Amino acid sequence: MPLIPDKISDERINELIRIISNLARNPKRLEINDNSSKEDILFAKYAKLILKNCNVNHYDLPDIPNSKIIISNKVYNKLCDLSSKSNSYERNLVEFGAFLYGREISPNTIYFEEYNYHRMISSKGEINVSDELIGEIERVIRESSADCIAHIHTHPYSNNLFSCYPSNQDLYTYAHLQENFNTTNRNVYFLGGLITPLNSSSSNIRLNDICFIFYDKDNGYFYKCDNIYTLNEMNEEIPLSKAVVNKKKNGLVLKEKRTILQNASHIEENN
Repeated sequence: MPLIPDKISDERINELIRIISNLARNPKRLEINDNSSKEDILFAKYAKLILKNCNVNHYDLPDIPNSKIIISNKVYNKLCDLSSKSNSYERNLVEFGAFLYGREISPNTIYFEEYNYHRMISSKGEINVSDELIGEIERVIRESSADCIAHIHTHPYSNNLFSCYPSNQDLYTYAHLQENFNTTNRNVYFLGGLITPLNSSSSNIRLNDICFIFYDKDNGYFYKCDNIYTLNEMNEEIPLSKAVVNKKKNGLVLKEKRTILQNASHIEENN
């Protein structure tokens, strides 16, 4: 779980994205066996080193055109709970995650209404998916009307700074799901989502951010959507930045997000 990416050129970022996309389309290139050539072994080792790093600031990715994500109150409370748990286990760097099930209700507008029943397995620095959860996702694809599925998780980090951006491994996971998981004839889209507990250096208020990432397998590139709404009790859409924050659960807010990210980057540069 790297901290804040080193500043690298757009050309290098695009090169890394091309490599991640290539690996997602050809995951066997990461495997080393008795039949692997010397060139295959060298590339696999090089690729694994790339996946351990964090090079892409997803807030700098292009937006999905005219996009909006709406989350039900049920999903909102689940994400608040994941964030709260991540804050509570901050010193142990435990990640927590979920799969969200939703529908594209109009072009590039997605409504996430439910989340997974079988839980993801949380541990230090990573989360894993059980066989039961894989079976559940396959049933959702086959038997429900859901056509959008989001793999979402937290990124805790110690010492008052947090891993604000996805790792290259996260991006690979999102692309791998989009490239390989759907085995049906209907279109099902996978997204990634990152919940980042952020600690404001100027106060004791803890804020939490969420950003969704979409991998377009047609062009092998990543896009973002942080235009996010939740629903109130009247079923009205409320921008997440204006949602009522449950302080007990460390509710999700986007307000002041970019200021805090800039402060975190400034602190990191001076250390």
